[in-house]
Amino acid sequence: MDITIHHAFLPHTDAEAALGFYRDLLGFEVRNDVGYEDMRWITVGPVGRPATSIVLHPPAVDPGVTEDERRTVLELMAKGTYTAITLATDDLDGLFQRLEAAGADVVQEPIDQDYGVRDCAFRDPSGNLVRVNQTIRPPARPCGPAFGPPTGRGRSDRVRSRPGVSATASGPASPRGPRPRRRRPGRGGPVCRG
Repeated sequence: MDITIHHAFLPHTDAEAALGFYRDLLGFEVRNDVGYEDMRWITVGPVGRPATSIVLHPPAVDPGVTEDERRTVLELMAKGTYTAITLATDDLDGLFQRLEAAGADVVQEPIDQDYGVRDCAFRDPSGNLVRVNQTIRPPARPCGPAFGPPTGRGRSDRVRSRPGVSATASGPASPRGPRPRRRRPGRGGPVCRG
């Protein structure tokens, strides 16, 4: 069974400002724009990728949300701590320059991260955190004796045993027999960089 992400929701407090950011600055196409009373739900997405969209929606309009809860959501949005999304590009520095020149709220300038991406962050006009990544090298993969070549000096290389008790690659054995391996591929252990 294949499962993909079709769309994500981000709240907006000003439909026109949201369009100015997502359509005009980021270059997304508008796929749907639905109004009801004084509210708008706007679906945008990357050109040429119709299977992935962002729905920009009025915040906390569900009938089950109280006025106090709605006020709290709006306060969190104003602080820029309510919600976030991460986008990807193959020209992070160019996008950063374009957004900065347009006066976007810069949270973090482009920086190379240890986990293989260069990224930056902005806040959209409604206060949502928008991170943008560019892959700069393939992500690290687990390696070592438990994960296959190349071997590294991970924890299993340093196992020591007490006299009369054997040791295994997954740790010292108890008198009841070897301990079951608890580490699963992709979690913990040495990391191969390339």
